[in-house]
Amino acid sequence: MSGAVPAAWPALAVERPLDAKPIPWWAVVPALVAVPFAPRRLGPRLAVSGWPKAIFAHLLSLLIGTGIAAIATAWINYGFESTPIGWSQLTLGQRLRIPLALPVYSAYLVTEDFGDIYTVFGFVGALHALCWPAALLLMPFIAAGERTRLLYFRCLKLIFWSSACSVPTALFVLAVAWIGTHYGEQLRSIYWLEGLAAVILLGGAWWLCVVLKLGARYAGPPEGPAWEPQTPHCTGCGYILTGLPPDGRCPECSLEIHESTPDAQCTPPWAEAAGGVARIKAYWATIRQVIRAPRFFQRLPLGQQVGTARSFAYTTTVLSGALPALGTAAFCVAEIAGTQERGVVILHTFLTVASIGLGAGLLHFCSTVVGAALAWWSSDADPRSACTASCYASFLFLPTSVFIGLTMGWAVLADRYQIGIASRPIFGVVVADLFGLFLLILIICALGFTLSGFVRTIRAVRSIRYKSA
Repeated sequence: MSGAVPAAWPALAVERPLDAKPIPWWAVVPALVAVPFAPRRLGPRLAVSGWPKAIFAHLLSLLIGTGIAAIATAWINYGFESTPIGWSQLTLGQRLRIPLALPVYSAYLVTEDFGDIYTVFGFVGALHALCWPAALLLMPFIAAGERTRLLYFRCLKLIFWSSACSVPTALFVLAVAWIGTHYGEQLRSIYWLEGLAAVILLGGAWWLCVVLKLGARYAGPPEGPAWEPQTPHCTGCGYILTGLPPDGRCPECSLEIHESTPDAQCTPPWAEAAGGVARIKAYWATIRQVIRAPRFFQRLPLGQQVGTARSFAYTTTVLSGALPALGTAAFCVAEIAGTQERGVVILHTFLTVASIGLGAGLLHFCSTVVGAALAWWSSDADPRSACTASCYASFLFLPTSVFIGLTMGWAVLADRYQIGIASRPIFGVVVADLFGLFLLILIICALGFTLSGFVRTIRAVRSIRYKSA
């Protein structure tokens, strides 16, 4: 580059927003049914649809999902086994009233547990209240370069529409509860309760995927930082570089001006890999670059790397769920080999491993989301920059997943040999005390690595808070 640094770099946005039409009122219910299965296609249209439609769809989904879950709670608590009246025996008026009567009847079934019927509606209100902070946390992962206010309300509206996932999740919970209530004696166990945990965690992961796919394509007005020229800043201190020679240094922090230009950007190996074995090698090569390269984040092409960075975070999430699951499965092998009821034990092991894997993966991705939000709030960086940096730094939470796997496996081992129930002293120390001490150490290590991951993610994002391209 010759001459002087220009007054502005080109705008970050490379694609024009989609031209999407809002859905009509008659299509609200069909759209609700389709949202969990085709979110990417429906996302732009739902984002430009009116708020009354989004709120109506949100409340309708929560009421139906809560009603179905209430029936499952009644079955679990009371062993509800009465045979329902056949569909052919119902009158036309009763058939029409069933969808409206379901939430009320479900609330009635659980009044002894929840205290009164109004608590059910309070539960719906609590779920609604959680949508507002969830939208705040997911803003960096849905940002398309629009202004912050538009971004927040677009994210909130899409979260309202994503409430449709609560209905199929509640149906799966109801199915598992029914199987456990009617066939629990044949299984000679209550392992179906662990099936409930796996279904609920799977529903949470499904909901996250739906929300992110709903916001994957932008259909709003082309207004915001992504469609405006970017003022050249020094990536080290934020000094405006307009008019300075590109071969010089920043007058404020002495960083070479060339390091702050678009020419200094370097695409990570993960973005250049085609797939297969090359993808695996690129993953580890990217991790090595993040650890060893002193200016890895400052050289990322932020505006064009958001999707690639998300795929890196998704891969890390799968890996973080697989590590604890495999670790727990290894501890359960002895239990499967040492029993004659292998069918029941294998079912128990599968549900336990699935729950731990899903839980660890969700915990890891939520840690990445929270880290991106915290770093964005504390550094005033572009939300897309915060998303890109936090996604590439997401592997910092992998040690937490390893220690979660060790903790769960250690707990399974203690349960297998009844540590704490019939323990004997060895050299004057009770075995249960040793197990408990080691378990405490594992938990402390997991918490320590989680805190370290948050701190290092915030540092990574703060290091690019002045980056403009």
